[in-house]
Amino acid sequence: MTAVRFAVLLFLAAVLGLAAIGLAAGPAAGPPSAAVPGLGFEPAAFSRSEGRCEDDDAPCVSVDADWPVALPEALPAAKAINAFLADDLAKSLAGAVDTETPATEVPAPGAAGLLAERLIDNYRQSRAEFPEAPASWSFDYQAAVRYAGPRVVTLATQVYSFLGGAHPLTVGRYVSFEAKSGRMLTWDDLAVDAAARAALTAAAEAAFRAARDLGPGDDLKAAGFWFEDGRFRLPDSFGLAPEGLLLRFDPYEVAPYALGETDFVVPRAALAGLVKDPGLLP
Repeated sequence: MTAVRFAVLLFLAAVLGLAAIGLAAGPAAGPPSAAVPGLGFEPAAFSRSEGRCEDDDAPCVSVDADWPVALPEALPAAKAINAFLADDLAKSLAGAVDTETPATEVPAPGAAGLLAERLIDNYRQSRAEFPEAPASWSFDYQAAVRYAGPRVVTLATQVYSFLGGAHPLTVGRYVSFEAKSGRMLTWDDLAVDAAARAALTAAAEAAFRAARDLGPGDDLKAAGFWFEDGRFRLPDSFGLAPEGLLLRFDPYEVAPYALGETDFVVPRAALAGLVKDPGLLP
């Protein structure tokens, strides 16, 4: 690992507030991605636990995170990706620490380390008040580069948490960035106009129905989904990859927990003529 890369990793550890937890950087990255000349990624991680986590039956609380660090930090895309991941990790931890925290409330930079400690403290209090409750809690944040190309970088994030409730919860999303500027792409960047947006929604609904084994005429509400007025809507975010448009609905987002999450893909061929800038498609 070069001195510059190591310095960037240490800087990110400080920004995330993880100095006390420890940053474990993986092996040096391979050749830079094709996204932007010089842009590369290195793995980073932290782990904090209390109790005998190696024993499945013993009381334990663990907080783990793995994410890619974009380098060099001077590139606009690297800055944007690293800022997004730092914010996303802190926001995910904040939701685990306090489930009443509004989804739009973003913790201050550097909060992740303190939030991890607060989550462990919550566990201690819960064990003291409810010794018969489930013995172990866990929080696991995973982020990865799903695709990096000349125009677009796509990340996939996933959070698994079990905090002593009725069941664990896994949530995730796909996010795409403009490779040079680092700007996060939105649906307005894809659809040419309102008609294209409607056609894009129809293509996504077809992919959703296929993933859920639903026919074109099957009623979504009757099938257990909570779409407003029974009409399919696009997820809030998306990812672009060679196979097409990556989409996801989490448990409780459009359906009860029992139906689980829905990961689905709009094939690239189905996007022809619907995307404002076809060059964005891998």
